[in-house]
Amino acid sequence: METIIKLTKENQFEAKVPSGATVRISGADASGDPPPTFRPMEMLLVGLGACTAVNVISILSKMREPFRDYEVRLKGERAFKPPKVFTNILMEHLVYGSGLSQEKVKRALELAETYCSAFNMLIKAAKIEHSIRIVEDTT
Repeated sequence: METIIKLTKENQFEAKVPSGATVRISGADASGDPPPTFRPMEMLLVGLGACTAVNVISILSKMREPFRDYEVRLKGERAFKPPKVFTNILMEHLVYGSGLSQEKVKRALELAETYCSAFNMLIKAAKIEHSIRIVEDTT
């Protein structure tokens, strides 16, 4: 896998990945205002969430679980001193649907963890905790 990261203007970059997609990335700027682009550590958190989500949805589909929607919310805590690595990450999984099995959703998450490369890399540096909330459709 290759990627190209090119400086586009002061402290801002554009990354091009093998799929052809591009993403803008920023470092910290002097003003202290958040840039309108991803920062590298934000991308790590997004990568973890997306990798897990893709696997959870694939597994739930194969299990024929009747989910209507899914989202994962992540909160990352970082070390106080540089390098400010993630020390603790909380992932909240929300699965929406009617008649979902708590056991199958839990099993899908366990399996997703074994397949998700980002999870398997980050678990070596940070404690990763999960919570699952099934939101039952009322209509």
